Amino acid sequence: MLATFTTKEGLLVIRSEDLRRIQDRADGHPCIAAWIEGDEVLTMSILGTAQENLDRIVTAEAQQFAAYAEMQARSQQGLPALPIARGGKVAR
Repeated sequence: MLATFTTKEGLLVIRSEDLRRIQDRADGHPCIAAWIEGDEVLTMSILGTAQENLDRIVTAEAQQFAAYAEMQARSQQGLPALPIARGGKVAR
């Protein structure tokens, strides 16, 4: 899954499994996200607190897991899959 963060420059999109840390900074600067890209650990300042970002990621992933479970259940019952809304559009 992908995790999206808002930065001062725009959006930062990384794979959730590459995310290593979301941390508030004690010096009053914005929160930072740290992730693995290749052999490097990269960091970037992101908007919001660490808890706000973590809550948003957990909620989004839980919604995706629930949608997948519903799709699997419909498939096992012989019913067609329902379209899943992504990015404001409905995938068909």
